[in-house]
Amino acid sequence: MGIELKTKHDKSLQTLFSRVPTRYTGCQDKRDLLARYGRDDLKKNRRALYTSFCSEPNTLGFSLEATSGSIRVVNGGEGVLEYDTETIEAALLSKHSQTAYVSLDTRRRNGKEQCRVGSVLYCKWPSIIRFLKLIESGDVFLDFTLSMSGNRVKDHGFLWRIRTSSLQDLYLSSAEQDLGTQ
Repeated sequence: MGIELKTKHDKSLQTLFSRVPTRYTGCQDKRDLLARYGRDDLKKNRRALYTSFCSEPNTLGFSLEATSGSIRVVNGGEGVLEYDTETIEAALLSKHSQTAYVSLDTRRRNGKEQCRVGSVLYCKWPSIIRFLKLIESGDVFLDFTLSMSGNRVKDHGFLWRIRTSSLQDLYLSSAEQDLGTQ
């Protein structure tokens, strides 16, 4: 029916989509990104770069900068990679033109986890302008999920995520129905 369904049972960030960068500017590719900024994970015998960041620099120095034409990932003030806003807008429109975010309430009873639908937030027409403003306000995050064992790079995606409390701000139209008390 053309409606994306997303479920959550906590208040953590909501994943919107995964997209590879439009271009690398401060490194050659994801292998070079991992070589430059990754850390040795001795427990798993690999090099890894797992980090989440927004417009405020994180502990590794990564942050997002939004302009009308691109979204830049910077580290210590230097560009690392970029996304064209057209690419991000296409991802938003193809994945989330209509999305129902289903909030689940969970509890444990007799050793078993139970859940029920708490509320449904139905959203239509995401806006790239709103997305860029949410980046500026620190409500949109990009996650790197890269690792390398031997010579093989594993990429679990460049994940774009948003604060659950900011979902409605991304869309031109939204309506919430609380089902938890019914």
